Amino acid sequence: MITDFKKILFFADGAKGEGPALRLCYRLAKHNEAQLLILGVVDEVLTDDLQLRATLGRIQKAMIQERRNEINELIDLALSAEEQKNISIEVVAGKDHVEVIEKSIRGGFDVIIKAAETSASVRQAIFGTTDARLLHAAACPVMILRPKRRQGLRNVLLAVDPLVSTEQESSLNTALLGMAASIAEVESANLHLLHVLENPLSGQKGKHKAEFVDMGKRLQADAERRLQDLTGSFIGLEPLVTLKSGRPHAVITKFVEQHDVDMLVMGSVGRSGLSGFVVGNTAEKILNQVDASVLVMKPKGWLNASSGP
Repeated sequence: MITDFKKILFFADGAKGEGPALRLCYRLAKHNEAQLLILGVVDEVLTDDLQLRATLGRIQKAMIQERRNEINELIDLALSAEEQKNISIEVVAGKDHVEVIEKSIRGGFDVIIKAAETSASVRQAIFGTTDARLLHAAACPVMILRPKRRQGLRNVLLAVDPLVSTEQESSLNTALLGMAASIAEVESANLHLLHVLENPLSGQKGKHKAEFVDMGKRLQADAERRLQDLTGSFIGLEPLVTLKSGRPHAVITKFVEQHDVDMLVMGSVGRSGLSGFVVGNTAEKILNQVDASVLVMKPKGWLNASSGP
């Protein structure tokens, strides 16, 4: 086992493809011997009228019970009676992404998983509002699963930047590789490792052209060495490693399409090849174009430096 998900939070909000998403969630939980909590959220009913509070309280309880019944139906359709053992259900009232994030923090969950909110477009994989908020604001890794024609995952892609300069970035790379490898192991999937090298010297002309070309080769050699060092830290792991040059969002999007990638794993910080992930333009372009599930992970200590949801 390469990495552990000891506590998994599955947010059930009725999105399309929730059954297959729950199946994958169950496989990860079983593989890691993890606790699995399915969380549902209903709108909170509030009033300042004292005479209405009792009535609204009963309505709130009825809403919660109805959502719990829906989740039970989802579980019955997705999992066998034996598989349902050791699965917990909780339904709360409030604002969906806020409740999910707060629950993940209070409960010490290792990952949040949910089915993607999809648009009517078949050409773009546009994540819904709640999905985007979870990806932006959750401190723990977030996995958004898009419905696919086939069951299970066949190709997992880790977009990684080995050109790191801080211990925080290095630790994030190690955690990302472990997480991607664990998912690939559970699903018996191919694991691809991609780094996109942004070379500012590429295409330069003039009397220093030869120097620019030489420096570009050195940068590529350094990136290759760092990729080997990263993968070499995991004994027995043999990912399919690719190093390409170009604009990260364009290269990654094309790679996902060409290699029929089911799951894209990426970090929230980085420099060349990963700059802007989660909160920047690169991530937004990728998430709005790829037809694949995604897992996004932030570095340790991110919550302390953020403003929260």
